[in-house]
Amino acid sequence: GGKASTVLELAELCDLQGISKLSETGRSIKGDLPSTLYEMGIYTPGRGRKWTEEVDLLIVILGANDLNHNVPGVEIVGCLRNIRRLYESRGARVVLASIGGAGPGIPTDEYPEFEEQRR
Repeated sequence: GGKASTVLELAELCDLQGISKLSETGRSIKGDLPSTLYEMGIYTPGRGRKWTEEVDLLIVILGANDLNHNVPGVEIVGCLRNIRRLYESRGARVVLASIGGAGPGIPTDEYPEFEEQRR
């Protein structure tokens, strides 16, 4: 899986249909995303361009890989909020799912490195 910052970069470059096409191939999102999208023939209107997504609801489940790479929780939340804003600007309703394994109800001694970032 990818980190939230990489998914944000990808979302800024192409629509959900393009992301779906990329995902179906199993191709990595590491490296030069514009080149990867170009090689796959995925249309990229580019950053800053406005378009509408053809979905009613988008459920975003990201963040666990970021925590595994020691990305600070504040940075992850910032990326998730930016992803939400981006897709809302494209007309989609967005639900951000909780980052699994690092929230309330999890014994704090089980994940001390995550718990420390929550403070």
